[in-house]
Amino acid sequence: MLDPNEHVVPYNTLHVIEDYRGYLVWRYSTGNTAELLHLDTLERRKGYGSSLIYDMLLSVDRDKACVIYGFTRANKIEAQVFYAARGFKLKLLPDLYYPQDGVLFTQTHHTLMEKFHAR
Repeated sequence: MLDPNEHVVPYNTLHVIEDYRGYLVWRYSTGNTAELLHLDTLERRKGYGSSLIYDMLLSVDRDKACVIYGFTRANKIEAQVFYAARGFKLKLLPDLYYPQDGVLFTQTHHTLMEKFHAR
């Protein structure tokens, strides 16, 4: 089970996908998970964020990561809408970013790939 309080993988194992559209930073985490740490695009609403997530899904070793997850602040509604629209499930985590609430977004690798292929 995913424990949002576990962060045991050192940051020297970060993976970065970068191109003219922006960049995405992720890492393997505990168990069979990959944590999406940061996604930034230069322009919004043009599909660049989705493309970067798809590129990450293609590069993830499915034997090491069957669940993809990440966190955002609860007041970042645009981010929550973005992740929900791409098939992530959202869960409110009170005081995650003390004193602010956070949101956990999570989904299986398989389900995300199906969502992207259905487009």
